[in-house]
Amino acid sequence: MSGKPENGFLEALLVGFNIDLDPDLLKSFADAGVLHIIAISGLHLAFIYYILQLILRRTSRKRNVQCIKIKIMIFIL
Repeated sequence: MSGKPENGFLEALLVGFNIDLDPDLLKSFADAGVLHIIAISGLHLAFIYYILQLILRRTSRKRNVQCIKIKIMIFIL
């Protein structure tokens, strides 16, 4: 990451990886009792991604179809 606090927060929220999260912000989340939101959010996105992979796995292997598939997944996530 580039070191910006926003990037660490987004990384933690999207994928549940909180190593780059600002320690003060991490402590604030822990003190407020909402630290679990970071992990749950990343877990839910992983589940959604897996389900989308299962749904779209039978699509063509052509490059243009793969690009459309990626765009659909990003839009849904």
